[in-house]
Amino acid sequence: MPELPEVETAVRELRPAIVGRVLRGAWANIPRQLGTMSEKELDRAVKGQRVVSIKRRGKYIVLALERGILLVHLRMTGRLFVAPTEKKPSAHLHAGFKLDDGSESLYFRDVRTLGTFGIMRMKAMSKSLPLWDGNRLRTKSMLKC
Repeated sequence: MPELPEVETAVRELRPAIVGRVLRGAWANIPRQLGTMSEKELDRAVKGQRVVSIKRRGKYIVLALERGILLVHLRMTGRLFVAPTEKKPSAHLHAGFKLDDGSESLYFRDVRTLGTFGIMRMKAMSKSLPLWDGNRLRTKSMLKC
């Protein structure tokens, strides 16, 4: 599992590459990484939303979108990075988010497929704010939103 400095480094590297950009679509090929959400729900939830900010909360990467939050936990081998969009994803790319005109994508690479994603919509955020506890995020009930 990545330690806090590795997660913070990932956030700092991603910040200039994705803040202000629009997510045009999403795909994921490991359903259990999405929790109770389907790939179509993930796509609908992020499509057309601008990335307002990116930060770290504990070991979670929190992408604030215009109408919600995308939570990512890297677990042991996960990695988020921006690269040119591939027609056929290479090995171990298990999720992707097309950016702006589609020429680049935010990819999630995870060899052991342990990483997770969650979407929190603005409506659910007000109910879940008490779950934020300093630098720690209690997500058990939040990811059911």
